Amino acid sequence: MVKLIIKSGGEAFSHAANVANYDEVQDMIKKTMEKWGRVDILISNAGILRDKLFSKMELDTLTW
Repeated sequence: MVKLIIKSGGEAFSHAANVANYDEVQDMIKKTMEKWGRVDILISNAGILRDKLFSKMELDTLTW
């Protein structure tokens, strides 16, 4: 997804932090702040493996 965002003219990076690991989350925040100075969006897709890519999911299947 990062490559697609960059190819489309946007900016993005991914960070495989384990949200149960405080140090990994702190590192993710640090790197985000160094790059952009703020957090606009965070996608945490840990948990259930679905048979669809995130980008192909229907809105009604997502939980908010």
